[in-house]
Amino acid sequence: MKKYILNLKTPIKPFVYKGLMGVTLAIFYAPTAHALSLADSEALMTQHHPLIQRCILDPQIAEQERRPDTLWNPPELKLAGEDLLGSAAYSGQAYTQWTLDLQQAIPLTAYKNAFVKLGQLESESARLNCQQVTQGLRQSLQATYLEALYWQEQSELRAQQQSLVNAMAEGVERQIAQGKRPGVDALHFSSEKDRAELLHTEALNQAIILKEKLHTFWPGVQLSLSEQTLQWPRSVQLQSPSLAQQIAHTDYIIAQQNHKAAALQSLPDLSVGSALRWHPESQDVGINLELGWSLPNAAKYEATLAVQRHREMQALQQLQHTQSLISQQRKRLEQQLQSKRQNLQKYNQQLIPRSNTYLDKVQQGLLLGKFTLLEALEVRRQAYTLKTEELQLRYDIAQLEQVLKETGTLLPTTAKEQP
Repeated sequence: MKKYILNLKTPIKPFVYKGLMGVTLAIFYAPTAHALSLADSEALMTQHHPLIQRCILDPQIAEQERRPDTLWNPPELKLAGEDLLGSAAYSGQAYTQWTLDLQQAIPLTAYKNAFVKLGQLESESARLNCQQVTQGLRQSLQATYLEALYWQEQSELRAQQQSLVNAMAEGVERQIAQGKRPGVDALHFSSEKDRAELLHTEALNQAIILKEKLHTFWPGVQLSLSEQTLQWPRSVQLQSPSLAQQIAHTDYIIAQQNHKAAALQSLPDLSVGSALRWHPESQDVGINLELGWSLPNAAKYEATLAVQRHREMQALQQLQHTQSLISQQRKRLEQQLQSKRQNLQKYNQQLIPRSNTYLDKVQQGLLLGKFTLLEALEVRRQAYTLKTEELQLRYDIAQLEQVLKETGTLLPTTAKEQP
């Protein structure tokens, strides 16, 4: 008999099966290896994925670009020299003058403060966008992890099925050798053995491939996943606020702040300057005071305000649309999850126990000659099918729970922000 080393989520005692043709079959499982939970996988990804490490710096960059001390234009310093052209003797003059000019632009409104507030909002937006990058990677990791877990569990079921088919085939071969069965039966059970082996090998290979794929989520980390057993994640009860709603709401607040900042720029900056003039020949020193102001462009100002009003309205519409989508998605996911859980309960409390009871009776009847080996094999296949369907339900439920967790809950909004 071949030995299969499987990774199971909990230690399993040796399973002893006795019944088919009096054959005693013992399936021994290796002790459970170290467990790698979904939460541990997500933590590894958060610490080591380069895209996450890169976007963590974006909030600091956004805030630095709107620092208060960087929003003011620096003073402008000019040095100008002046001399008369031509020969000084011919003109009868000797004239040279130097002027040192210092100018500073002074805002007449508080739009600079509005830009500081805008920088804080943009920093928050960058933080949420980084969380969105992390969420996208996390959802991809969750899908890969759960699929690998599904095939890990599927390989366990198929190993049990393969061992039982092998035991039945060995019994058939002994009966054929004893002249109790026709030789043609060996062909049928040989095909069943090959099919069971192919299915088991497929499940093992799928589990290995998907476990290796998990490595792409934490580059540089040396972790032998062949020695790790995956675990079903716990059902999530508490859920965080919707990230998509937070992003849309922040974008709306930024659009409002941009509108406010544009409204405060109704008056151009006032340019204030002072010049120190020096005449070397006479050693005279003079001081000039300069004021400069560009005339307001009313048409440009109104056009800018109109653009910001439209963008604010677009951001509000996007927020309302996002909230509506989240509400609909949560309702759909909760309905699907409830239906899947009810079906799983029926499998665990009715279908599988009933199938096991019937299988026991068939096994007893087989010893008494009331059932044939083919009938017993078909009953075993039906029991295996039910367990496979139950596994599929657990997989679907785990997926739905993770999607529902990532969707999040809606935060309270104002009447204007509601869909």
